[in-house]
Amino acid sequence: MRSFEPMKNMLIKNALLIVVFYLMPLNALGIKIDPGNKGKDTIICKEDEITLGGKPTASEGLEPYKFEWKSDKGGFSSSDANPKAKPTENTTYTVKVTDADNFECEATIKVIVCEPEKIKLGIKKTMASKSCFKVYVPTRWGGKLKITTTNGTITKLKYPDKSDYSNGSETGTDKQGWYTFGVFDADNYEVKAEFIQTGQASKRPWNFYWWSLIPGTTTLYSIPGPLSKYDAKFGTTARSWEETNHGGTVGWFGHCLGASYASILLNQPTAISGFSATNDEMEGLWAELGEKDGIEICPDEVFGIPAGPPTSGSDATDAYAGKFHRIMEQYVKGLGKVLQSNLREDVPNTDGPDAVWNHGVWKYEAKYEEASGDNEKVVKIAITVYANGDHTPPTDDVIDRVISYVYIIEYSGGVVNESSGSQDWISVGGAAKYTPKWLSYITGVHWGGKNPFVTESKVRQVDNANH
Repeated sequence: MRSFEPMKNMLIKNALLIVVFYLMPLNALGIKIDPGNKGKDTIICKEDEITLGGKPTASEGLEPYKFEWKSDKGGFSSSDANPKAKPTENTTYTVKVTDADNFECEATIKVIVCEPEKIKLGIKKTMASKSCFKVYVPTRWGGKLKITTTNGTITKLKYPDKSDYSNGSETGTDKQGWYTFGVFDADNYEVKAEFIQTGQASKRPWNFYWWSLIPGTTTLYSIPGPLSKYDAKFGTTARSWEETNHGGTVGWFGHCLGASYASILLNQPTAISGFSATNDEMEGLWAELGEKDGIEICPDEVFGIPAGPPTSGSDATDAYAGKFHRIMEQYVKGLGKVLQSNLREDVPNTDGPDAVWNHGVWKYEAKYEEASGDNEKVVKIAITVYANGDHTPPTDDVIDRVISYVYIIEYSGGVVNESSGSQDWISVGGAAKYTPKWLSYITGVHWGGKNPFVTESKVRQVDNANH
């Protein structure tokens, strides 16, 4: 006789499976919900908007899904998977999800709304627990804002217009104002907002020799030299004129002004085939052509800065700090232009503050720090300035002259307030002893130096890079 015991056992097991299946919680049926931040409490700054739900909000059920959002404060409802909300107080949001099999599941997320706590740009702040913050970026010319914390997660970093900002990226222009962010999952930590502005011209001016007027040094009238080779080519007497009129000079005088103009406005010169001048000697010919007062300077310049050296507190250099920085921002960062400057004496020379050292300023990096207890628009700036260097032939190089300045300035509406009483030019360091005498944007030049035998047309004939 056949036994029915195995079939009986199988039926009992299947019945138990069915009973167990229908006793399982609803969310174990396959609907997985993320109400946002994996259901963890989320902090936002007051007036910020939040997008609820996850990516995706519902999964592992049978599509399509039906969403029903509500809040414990009332007045909020949505059928979207990822609705936007702008709570003004701490609010708990609940979403009920129904799938195509009419299985339902609910999840909640608590949104904590806090008044942003101010932190000062460039200065650490110690906190005991999670919070949201605001920090002021004063300049319209942009830079990189980097938020760091010793603990926790940085969230919801926003531009002043409440759009998302990527931490440490270039802000772009006209983005001055209050930036907000939160630090979550943190206790006993330090938070800091650093802002660094970098400006760089579209080209680097080439390094040059200053072509001294002093006998016994390397001069334009040396034999062999730039002018002796020029005379051999064109049958002129430029070398003897130079020696007669400029030889015998004592001191630091030379052709660095004309050389700096040429380095900014021209390609680095190279001699045509058959003309034996070196690159340095070609540069010397243009240095001579740039020495006459034929330069075209943008009237928007800072000029006549007292040498100092500057010190913390009131001194004659202070009134120039704001305009100096404004011109750096506007022309180097904003327009990508090289600026011409008399950066005064390099270290360790001892000719004093009246010695002229002309260069092309092509790059800078400025680190900002809030300087006032009650005015976030007053900032201390530590700026590193890069200019083309000079050298003595036959050595050629691309080494920069690097100078550091520290000053306090004030912004208004995203631009420097040049008449602010808060200005303080504090210090100078690196390859300089004094403040620069001027900072100018050169728009052009009428090439024609003091030596009547050296002409632009002849120099262009032998210059392969600047025909």
